[in-house]
Amino acid sequence: MPEVNSEPSKTKDQTAAKLEQATAVQHQHEQPFKKYLLSSLIQSVVSTLLFHWFDRAFYLATIHKRPMWNSANFVSPFQGCLQAISFKFCFGSIYYIAQQEARNHIYPVVAIQFNGGAILANIAVGGFAGTVNALFTNPTSAIKSQMWGNDYAQFTPTAKKMWAAGKAEPFIRGVRPTIYRDMIFGSSYEVIRSVLHKMFLPERQGKKTQGGVLTTDFACNTTSGIIATLLSSPHNYAKNMQYKALPHQPMPSVTEIFRSLYQESRQQSGSLLRQLTFFGLRFNPHWGMLRTGAGMGAGQAIFDTVHAWDTARSPR
Repeated sequence: MPEVNSEPSKTKDQTAAKLEQATAVQHQHEQPFKKYLLSSLIQSVVSTLLFHWFDRAFYLATIHKRPMWNSANFVSPFQGCLQAISFKFCFGSIYYIAQQEARNHIYPVVAIQFNGGAILANIAVGGFAGTVNALFTNPTSAIKSQMWGNDYAQFTPTAKKMWAAGKAEPFIRGVRPTIYRDMIFGSSYEVIRSVLHKMFLPERQGKKTQGGVLTTDFACNTTSGIIATLLSSPHNYAKNMQYKALPHQPMPSVTEIFRSLYQESRQQSGSLLRQLTFFGLRFNPHWGMLRTGAGMGAGQAIFDTVHAWDTARSPR
């Protein structure tokens, strides 16, 4: 009696089992949107208090083309901090919320149903979360950038002046490079973070205390944020240059910004190291990498920890 080839049916069964497993994980972690409320609040307050002064100094150093630790960058370091906490509560956790939702709904579809694998699925998760984050946060960032260019400006009067000068246009300035930046950042962050977690967490998790696991997770998130910031730093520079333009002034395009930067770099005489130093001063990736890496490490840890605790204590 001839043997029946069972390989296709086995492959089909394995695919179905993977899909069923991914769906089970999806349902296990799906939570109502209100579950993100507490984790968003705590993450927003802590992150703003930790990093607001640095964000303002970094922005001023970039647009005025001066060293990061120049004392002029630290005049009124907590200007707009209370408004930043309020708006960070509304928008600051957007990336993490979009990340969670994308892991619940997009990751299983890309990884299993379309056979995209983990890398492509993480790229989709990060790209989606980055795009959502850019669209929601760009108007607030545009207002803050105009405030930071004036040591005595306040949030509401600045927003009114921007509206009077150009209606909605000043609030959507920089949105294109912001989307590019956050898509590149998000995709890179998710892929690198996934790889580092596979390398350092699964085998050793059972041998570590909870604190040890959190420390390793923080280190993985911070490292991923640092590398992703380096990859996305050119578009962050373009965003800041568009923010720099006053509401009544024409805004340079991303192409014009990079062309001007390239022409300026051609005027730098000397070695390749000198030219790389020039780009380093313009992009400020070293300080941006440290800030964003630490911010992502802290923000992800706070958001995930509070969300897990809030979910565990809630009635099922």
